[in-house]
This record gives sequence, structure tokens and C-alpha cells, in this order.
Amino acid sequence: MNRYRYLVRLEDAVNPFEFGGKAAQLNFAIKLKLLVPKGLCSPMPALINLYPEKSPWKKSCISF
Repeated sequence: MNRYRYLVRLEDAVNPFEFGGKAAQLNFAIKLKLLVPKGLCSPMPALINLYPEKSPWKKSCISF
């Protein structure tokens, strides 16, 4: 179980990778690093989900 609980479900989250290109992705990754613990396995790319056990992205892991 993740130590962090997020306020927005995956289907409600904005996908930053759909617009803005590489700069937006990098900016998102930098902000994300401030919000999640190292090596957190989370929904990708939103990384915001109250129900990770139901997420199709469950196996996606981010590490910094």
C-alpha cells in the first residue's frame, strides 16, 4: 500500500504527456519527483489514483 493518498482518480486526472511535448514532460517529472517517494509504483502517466489495485497501470513504476 502506498504511503501517499491522492485526491484525484486516474480517470479524472489530466495527462501531461498528451500536450506540450518534451518540455512539459520534463517539467511534470521534476514536479512529480517532489511529490512521490523514490521508486514509487503508481499509475502512469497520471500517477494520481485512489484505487491502485483497480488500475490498469498498476505495474508501471517510476524511479528517480
